[in-house]
Amino acid sequence: MALKLYYVPRTRSARARWLLEEMGLPHELVRLDPKSKPDGYDKLHPLQHVPVLVDGDMAIFESAAICLHLADKDPEHRFAPAPGSIERAHYYQWLFYAVTEIEPHLVAYAAEARRPEAERLHLAVDAARGKLEKALRPLEELLASRPFVLGDRFTAADVVLGSLLDWARSLKLADGFPNALAYATRLHARPAAARARAD
Repeated sequence: MALKLYYVPRTRSARARWLLEEMGLPHELVRLDPKSKPDGYDKLHPLQHVPVLVDGDMAIFESAAICLHLADKDPEHRFAPAPGSIERAHYYQWLFYAVTEIEPHLVAYAAEARRPEAERLHLAVDAARGKLEKALRPLEELLASRPFVLGDRFTAADVVLGSLLDWARSLKLADGFPNALAYATRLHARPAAARARAD
């Protein structure tokens, strides 16, 4: 049975779409209205968020979990290192670093930055920027000597990190990190990433 991805454009759904495109797996896209989910969608995601991937009789939510599942589902594509290897440990490390050390600060910054100037909590904006910059420093050092986080090999960890660094780039929050910027630019230019953004 083909995979089915429930998504909303310009959300975390793009990560799952990107990896599906990279892997060339047959899939169906179901575009949702962000303000009105279809009846029964709460059975797929208890909070009615996106994305949700339906794989046969199973539904999976959380974009990073979906990417991990897809990478393991078809090991011949080699989007995940072998289980038990040191590369696998680093793969988990950087993927979870993305969603725990980078993403929350981007969310906090964006939430305040989109408020009208008079309502903006500037201390919160500055705090989020400072925490994000601290989180980007280890990546900046790592990416000085390699094209991807695991070296020469593109993996699902790059999809998750790349999506977040592209967001940071669009918010002008990565300007002081040339290696991270170059990495985000390279990943953003991949044909599969472009197809995932098309709507």
